[in-house]
Amino acid sequence: MGLRSSGGLLGYLLVSAGKPPPDEDRFLVYALAQPTGAALYNAEARRRDREYARQLFRAIEERDAVNERLTALVAELEEQRTVHDVLARTSLTDEGGARHRRRRVRADRPRHPCRGPLRKPPRPRGAGPARARHQA
Repeated sequence: MGLRSSGGLLGYLLVSAGKPPPDEDRFLVYALAQPTGAALYNAEARRRDREYARQLFRAIEERDAVNERLTALVAELEEQRTVHDVLARTSLTDEGGARHRRRRVRADRPRHPCRGPLRKPPRPRGAGPARARHQA
């Protein structure tokens, strides 16, 4: 007797007896074959579902590993871009050459905590010894 399900023929159920079974017994064998076929179909469907779930889990793990690597690469590229931008701005302000001067720090001038020694305020125009000489 064929074991069938909605997916088609799954196999055969073999029953042996010394003499041909009566119609009532044939009905019982048929009644046993139908749920057996459905159970086999469901078991195969569960096996396929479990295999699909394993493949999906592996794909998710691979995706997560790739995302972590991409996140690290993006952070590294952003850091490199920041360094590149700073170097580009520095080279633009230097106009390709060194414009830095060595400055002496005088002991009598107070130091600014960020920029070095404080400069004396500029003299107003028209004040000072040079102006006095011209007026005399």
